[in-house]
Amino acid sequence: MTPPLLPAAKYLVRSMSLTDAQTLTQEALILSSAVEIEKKCVAFYRAHMKSA
Repeated sequence: MTPPLLPAAKYLVRSMSLTDAQTLTQEALILSSAVEIEKKCVAFYRAHMKSA
């Protein structure tokens, strides 16, 4: 991650509930590639963060 993206990443992490963060982490840990993890994170964001 490049330094200019850090504030946005910090905002997203701080906006998540602990339960959501734990769920996303557990789901990401079973995936086998960075591409799969990125897709999971994008899907999570679209499902949870924009509606908050």
